[in-house]
Amino acid sequence: MKNEDERAIQAVLDGDTESFGVLIRKYQTPVYNLMLRTTGCVEDATDLTQEVFLRAFRKLDTFLADKSFFTWIYTIGVNLARDSLRKKKRHQRWFQSEGDWPYSPAEARVGADARLDTRRAELLSLYQGLLALSLDYREALILRYREGLNMKELAEVLQISESGAKMRVHRGLQQLKAKLKDKGEADER
Repeated sequence: MKNEDERAIQAVLDGDTESFGVLIRKYQTPVYNLMLRTTGCVEDATDLTQEVFLRAFRKLDTFLADKSFFTWIYTIGVNLARDSLRKKKRHQRWFQSEGDWPYSPAEARVGADARLDTRRAELLSLYQGLLALSLDYREALILRYREGLNMKELAEVLQISESGAKMRVHRGLQQLKAKLKDKGEADER
């Protein structure tokens, strides 16, 4: 829907500030999800999402029409999330405790559907593994596999080369796999 984005952007630049609502409605959920996964805090994610759209609105005249608005706003979001984490020194906050996860381990063990319980436990393990990664690798994996960005878009959002994006995803996957394997071995003991 690049044309829809282009029309909304042009309308805002022509003075119809209400047209920015089209972009907010379209991208609010992915930006909020990025902020929530990065900070692990609903309040921070809400505040940061608002700030992303404020910054995008203020800088809309710097947006290059040949680029993807999604990639552009995600870049703003990633940078804002990084800045927020640095300021609060909360690099390890993301789903750090059981209270941050929507299912407690007890809930994952008790239930009528064993497959669902197993899936919840696997997801918890995955989130804990992601938490253990550095922010650079965690961002790369989330943007690639959760948000579905291709390597070119990923490189643009992270402001690195395309080969750097590939390397970051590859190394992130290797580290995540090792962490999950270590956790699995520890759980077996």
